[in-house]
Amino acid sequence: MKIKIINIKQLIILYSLMLLTISEVIADNHQEYFEKANDLATQGKWQDAIEVYDLAIKYKSDFVEAYYNKGVALYELGKPHEAIIAYDLAIKYKPDDAKAYYNKGVALEKLGRYQEAKEVFNRAKYLSKN
Repeated sequence: MKIKIINIKQLIILYSLMLLTISEVIADNHQEYFEKANDLATQGKWQDAIEVYDLAIKYKSDFVEAYYNKGVALYELGKPHEAIIAYDLAIKYKPDDAKAYYNKGVALEKLGRYQEAKEVFNRAKYLSKN
């Protein structure tokens, strides 16, 4: 059996193709997990949805919609503190997201933090007009 020697140029091309394929798989994974989590949330399976949103976020750490929807699920489970953390992450990656500000305000109200909620609602109102 004869061993074929690959030159460095061929090796770089092969490596680049492998990385491209891997990144395509990862890109598909985050969206598939997101859709699965949305299905679970629609069925009211909030805890399961949160776990799957976390998988989507694992593959795309700046996945605004996954953070937002995770916040909704956490709020539905009666976890407004954790919901606020999820909304803050959505806001971090999309600072003009009026929906995330609004839902954060709702969670703050639930905690009796009315002044903070008012400020956040004002921000949401401002963003929704622009």
